[in-house]
Amino acid sequence: MMDYILTFLRASFPFALEFMVFGMAMESAVAVRKADDAEVKKSPKSPYNWFLTLVQVSLIGFGGGWLMPIMLGLPSSFLLGGDINTFGCVISWYLVFHSPSDFFYQKVCSFLPFQIFYISGAQLFRATGIYGFVDKALTVGMKPCQYYPTPMLGPILTASLLSNVGPIFRLGYKDWFKNGLPSNFQYSFVLSSFYHIYTNDLTGFLGKSLRLTLTSTPILSTIISTFDDDKDFCGCVIALFMVVYGCCKLPSLIGGTFDPFKVPSEVLKNGLGLGDCNNRKREEEGSKKKGGKSRGRSQSRKKKD
Repeated sequence: MMDYILTFLRASFPFALEFMVFGMAMESAVAVRKADDAEVKKSPKSPYNWFLTLVQVSLIGFGGGWLMPIMLGLPSSFLLGGDINTFGCVISWYLVFHSPSDFFYQKVCSFLPFQIFYISGAQLFRATGIYGFVDKALTVGMKPCQYYPTPMLGPILTASLLSNVGPIFRLGYKDWFKNGLPSNFQYSFVLSSFYHIYTNDLTGFLGKSLRLTLTSTPILSTIISTFDDDKDFCGCVIALFMVVYGCCKLPSLIGGTFDPFKVPSEVLKNGLGLGDCNNRKREEEGSKKKGGKSRGRSQSRKKKD
């Protein structure tokens, strides 16, 4: 049983790429369809643009993988090998938007086992992207600073921005970040930091401390020893978290409110005074506006007297 689970988490089973691409494309198509339906309710006469919805499905699903290599000075994966991704986007988009009698979207996409199926594929795709782009960033010649022996910010941010490129292109950076750090950025940052520090920081105190902490625990050391190497261990941990996290956020299970990073992020934000600072600014601006109105009223009363 454990061998099957590890094979799944390693994405080393037959047609793993096709499974992940279909899951990612299907998740994107469903998200675009929900947003499109909401827009139609607000503006019933708004025209349907089939090409726009297809582009949105492609960008949300694979925008990060297509555009992030360009930021690293590498050829886009869309140009090098985007056939399967493009085909998956077209198939998923057609099924969700144009199936006969809207059967696929109304019936199949609301079926919980099918939701778990495509969400698992999408999350496994994201997991491989996180640790894959951390390693890819190191191949472009990122150099450490004089204060630490391993380059830290570049590889971590490369993987963290990966899952945010598509939504930023579709919504704009203001709408995407208006409620703070999106969950996409939070889990990408935490998981890519874990992977990079554990596997690539061989001489720095962060990597040594993390490896020592985990391997000195009897249960964890036994589990870690069953994996091929550090990269295999971290990759499976990331994949396991991503699949469980994605399935828990399904409306039929825990729902979109499930966020394991909410409490730590709130504690960190309040500890640094980031939330209070914004609130104080709003309160100061509000008091200034009220003060200005009261002064204006008093001056108008004096004129009348």
